[in-house]
Amino acid sequence: MEEEVVLMESSDSVSTSIAQAISNAQSSLSVPSEAVKHLETAEKLLLNGNHDLLDNFLDEMLAFTKCELTLILYVIDFIERACKKEPETVKKTVPVLSDLLSTENTSNVKVTKRVITVVANIYPYILKWAVGKGLDSDAAGAWEAFSFLKGRILQFIENDNEGVRTIIIKFMEQIVLAQSVKTTESESGRGDIISLSDIPKDHRFISCRKVQADANNNLKSLIDQTALSHISAQNLVSCVNVLCTIARQRPDYMGKVIEALEGLHANLPPTLGTSQVKSVRKELKLHILRILRLPSSVPFHPRLTVLLSDLGASQSEINRAIPANIAELKRKGKRTGDSSEPSTKKYKGDEEDDEYGVQTVRQKTEAEEQRRRAVDITADFIFSKLDSKSALNMVLTSLPKTPDRIPQHFLANYTPASVAGSEAQRRQIALLLAHQATEAGVGPGVQQIDNEKISKNEKPAIKEESILASVSQMKIGTLKESKPMVAQKTKLQFDLIQTTVAQKLTKEETMELFKMAFSRVMNAERRAVQGGTASLHNSILVRLASRYQINDDVFEKLMIDFIVQEHKIRTDLALLWLAELYAQYQGFSYCFNFKTDDGSSTPQVRLERYNRIMVGLLNEFVTNKLHREAIFHKILLEVPLVTPAAINFLKRACLDETFGAFSMTTLRELILTRGRQRHEMLDVLFELSFYEKPAHLRHSCIDMVREFCELPYLKTDIRNHLVDQLELLKLPNPPDFLSQDETLSVWDESTYRSALHLYIAVLSTDASLLLPLARIYAESSKDFKMVVQNSIDSAVRSIGIHNQEILKFVEECPHGAEPLVAKVVNLLTERDTVTKDLVVRLKALQEERNADVRTMIPVLNGLEKSDIIRILPQFVLKSVNQRTVRNVFKKILLGRHIDTGEPILSGVELVYEYHLIMPSTSNEVETQIENLKDLIEYLPKEAIANAVEKIIDIRPIPVLFYSTLIAVIDKYPSLDSFLSNVLQKLISKELWKESEDTKYAFFRALSHLKLVAYTPILSCFSTDEFMEYIEFHKAQGTKNETLRSLKEHLPTLSTHQQKSISSLMMDMIKGRDDRKEIDKEEREKDRERDKEREERRQREREREKEKSKKDVRRDSRKLSAE
Repeated sequence: MEEEVVLMESSDSVSTSIAQAISNAQSSLSVPSEAVKHLETAEKLLLNGNHDLLDNFLDEMLAFTKCELTLILYVIDFIERACKKEPETVKKTVPVLSDLLSTENTSNVKVTKRVITVVANIYPYILKWAVGKGLDSDAAGAWEAFSFLKGRILQFIENDNEGVRTIIIKFMEQIVLAQSVKTTESESGRGDIISLSDIPKDHRFISCRKVQADANNNLKSLIDQTALSHISAQNLVSCVNVLCTIARQRPDYMGKVIEALEGLHANLPPTLGTSQVKSVRKELKLHILRILRLPSSVPFHPRLTVLLSDLGASQSEINRAIPANIAELKRKGKRTGDSSEPSTKKYKGDEEDDEYGVQTVRQKTEAEEQRRRAVDITADFIFSKLDSKSALNMVLTSLPKTPDRIPQHFLANYTPASVAGSEAQRRQIALLLAHQATEAGVGPGVQQIDNEKISKNEKPAIKEESILASVSQMKIGTLKESKPMVAQKTKLQFDLIQTTVAQKLTKEETMELFKMAFSRVMNAERRAVQGGTASLHNSILVRLASRYQINDDVFEKLMIDFIVQEHKIRTDLALLWLAELYAQYQGFSYCFNFKTDDGSSTPQVRLERYNRIMVGLLNEFVTNKLHREAIFHKILLEVPLVTPAAINFLKRACLDETFGAFSMTTLRELILTRGRQRHEMLDVLFELSFYEKPAHLRHSCIDMVREFCELPYLKTDIRNHLVDQLELLKLPNPPDFLSQDETLSVWDESTYRSALHLYIAVLSTDASLLLPLARIYAESSKDFKMVVQNSIDSAVRSIGIHNQEILKFVEECPHGAEPLVAKVVNLLTERDTVTKDLVVRLKALQEERNADVRTMIPVLNGLEKSDIIRILPQFVLKSVNQRTVRNVFKKILLGRHIDTGEPILSGVELVYEYHLIMPSTSNEVETQIENLKDLIEYLPKEAIANAVEKIIDIRPIPVLFYSTLIAVIDKYPSLDSFLSNVLQKLISKELWKESEDTKYAFFRALSHLKLVAYTPILSCFSTDEFMEYIEFHKAQGTKNETLRSLKEHLPTLSTHQQKSISSLMMDMIKGRDDRKEIDKEEREKDRERDKEREERRQREREREKEKSKKDVRRDSRKLSAE
């Protein structure tokens, strides 16, 4: 019990470690190398742990195939290791591998190569696993899907990429080795994992005959590759390697392989260069020498030695390669009845195997045997006639047809015969000529085979004619011997037909007899196939089921059950039945009941019957989980008309977790090929795009729609459907098909996202969809607008700022969609510089509609100074724009104009213009002061100092300026001396006395500046001004505190500054308010001080006026010059 607890804890810890590693990989997707390291950690734990762990975390590992290329390649390699460790995983990995071979990924050669390599490596393991799962229906489905994937891969043999073709050739080697018989003479190698000998004859879903026939077809395809005139050197060498490997590990194929090598040596592709020819011949020589060492090659030694001699092998090399016990091997071959063409293994129960496979294989075997006999007969005939005289005659006959110059490809391919004139070499020449003669249909061999066929067919006819002749002679002899006829007496006869009254059958009896006849015809299928009349049998069944009863559920059910029972071989029957029903619907065919006048002959009734049969078939397939079979998809693809009810079954099949990808492929083909029903098929595709399950469904829909957008004849339809789908968002309630499980009553964020994700995905490739989106955006709810704003980022960034549709979108923007315009332009300008055209259109949009000024933020660096100054108050003063103010300051101060490359506004200019903004309400005043603090944050102290000096020249000086002084001292305390001088200027020029608001703001600034302001207050204020300042603090309740601070500051003043302070001010500061009388001398001194202070201020004002006049004259001259 304790051990079990420990194991459970250990398993939990391993599971936690795996989950953590996968989570780390997901969080580090931006660095693929780091993600791969985490996945490698998870893989070690998964493959070294138990099967449950691998099954639990397999989906998470496979999810990384949607990431970067590095991760995709790693996951493909992981699939190979997982399938070798646990072949059960093929149930989940096959759809992933199929998806990786889809249209989107085939452009990436690395992915395609890696997928094919992995499938080739795991193929024998999966076949071995499937053989051991004879009673597992899930295993049967997985094997069917894997076989389908194998078929798709084999189609890549015509791929343009040379490397892909090479891998396919290697894959075909694996197929042939795994699906052919292993003998005692087979060489060890990759073919030891599984062979045809390991597959039981009574296996439930793997047919030995079909598997063997598939191996033969792949071998033939490999041999055909060697005969291609345009094959590359790399592919040719790969084919030679593969064929020789097959010959060594499967001796039954040695004869075919040697024949192919002989043909290749005689007819090398003309496209090869000299070095490539040498390389190919070197490979041929090495492989043939290796084959020569095998005991199974003894019957072929004469042909191999001739071939080696032609390839330049010396006799010593050949002798070294021949086994030492060659005599014993030859005797053994004679005792066991070996021949130059070893026969394939004969299995028990061949007659019980699939009858189509038996018939096809038997016919192919007979045809091949007849061809070999014809070649042998013709070769013997040519050899007997091939002497020096006949060779000379052939040369002389061919001389007129030879070119004047030797072709280069002949020089590259030609090798002098080392044993010219020998018997072996003559036999080789005879064999090559015999092959060519047989292919052309001439020669004694072909003639003899044809004569045998004729005589074989004439024997039954001769026998029948002899029987008929003997019967005729007997009748003639009898007539001759008979006596002349004599008139006889008439006799009464008992006529059974005339005297018996026939009883009419009831309807029930008639239908029962019809049913029995129908069943009898169905049960005769096997004999019909054996007799070569399968198509006629299907026609009879279809006519019986469709032309005599228009509404007979019994016969329809019998027919449907009959098709479903052996659906793999009755696809043609189903298609023929539906074609007949459609022909009746169109009036091209007929049903006998149509002649009645009961209304059953209407087109609607005929269409309903056609639909009923199709739905019945599809329903049986879906109910029995056979929708992954080929017949289900063939019916949908090949019937004349796909009804709405049938489309619903296709939709259900697309929602399958495991095999939905097959149905999505079918839907894709229907959209591409059925123009008249394209609208209905697109409706299904767009409805499926709403669903979240299965996980791959949305990605498949997106990939498919993007693919269709690239096709000119589909782009308009796709765009119209996308716009129609967008119109659904205007409905008060979501449509029923939007939810997969339950009916939705209201729109929410998740439903909006479901309805928009396909539209947004296509938006990245078609920017013209922005305008329809803007129209819906302007009329929709706040929730929808928020979803759109949060969803379009990646799509808009991929469009690019130079797309002409962006200009049209801005120019024709609907009322109410201005925030969307701002969002789009902002996203486009994150990485790219705004264009002049876009600036012009945005400016026009803002001016004409008085639109939200926030739309101008992305293009601030394209505006002129006057435009920025014009819109700046809207940013600063309006409460709705406060979140964007900091961004506006940042763009103005850090941005560069798109035309000049210069700063848009300097810091000094921005602060100056900011102070010229005039708020109209108290709230705007407070907002302006708050934003001032943000502006000061972006400026260096030099810029602030320059701006303050420039603002002092403004008349009247803005009230905001005194708040600026407070913000500056808070940000840069080191500017205290500078600010003290500014205060002295303000006091000396009496700029703070322009209004009560100005005076209040100035006193408030002095209170905040404290030590900075104490010196100007004591040295520059007159007695009356000081008393006014103290009254301000008295109203604020801070009089005593202020006087105390001033008293503490007095010692820091110079003697001259202290003497400039009036006695009244000094008494107030020092707390001598109770002194009743002041000396006349002190009063006189105070008057003189005030008078001097006033005179200084007057002189300052006059200098300022003079300076102002000079500035005006200078500006006038400048304007005149311009």
